[in-house]
Amino acid sequence: MRKLGPFKICVIVLMAVVNVIGANIALVTRLPIYLDSIGTVMCAALFGPACGIVSGVLGSFTCGITTDIYSLYYIPVQFATGFFSGMIFKKCRPHGWDIILKAACVSIPATVVGSVITACVFHGITSSGSALLVQLLNKCVGMNLTLSICLVQALTDYANCAVSIVAACAVLKVLPVQIKDAVRRSNISNGTI
Repeated sequence: MRKLGPFKICVIVLMAVVNVIGANIALVTRLPIYLDSIGTVMCAALFGPACGIVSGVLGSFTCGITTDIYSLYYIPVQFATGFFSGMIFKKCRPHGWDIILKAACVSIPATVVGSVITACVFHGITSSGSALLVQLLNKCVGMNLTLSICLVQALTDYANCAVSIVAACAVLKVLPVQIKDAVRRSNISNGTI
């Protein structure tokens, strides 16, 4: 992060709020994906990995102290998501079938971190809808708990990253010219809008 001006701070906080809203929608509806990294990816696309990380951490921390205590434990996943999505958008904006590969590049590190946290700290039982899938694979299918955690985490993290990247690309595409100019004028563009 070069310069942290008012515009950048406002966008980071706004994207953290987007993360909180997405996480709460997923929590209330028991969706098997998390929706807690749309703002992280969007912020990383606009300002780079460092701002993506800050937005993700703020969102997870806010969720953790307000609605879902489990979010606090998954802050390292936001580090991975913010960093790798920032690196992806630094090169070029993903589009078309390229999103499939880019989502995998972001979700693999997030899956590793999230699987370790879910297996070691929570033994597969969390507040997310994906915990139901873990228990289904473990109890009904007879799959090993760690294997079921890794499998479900990989699928849900990939879906979460794909949704986040598609949403970020869609927003970037329709972002008003004034906002794009403000990002460029502030000399804080990540080079992809």
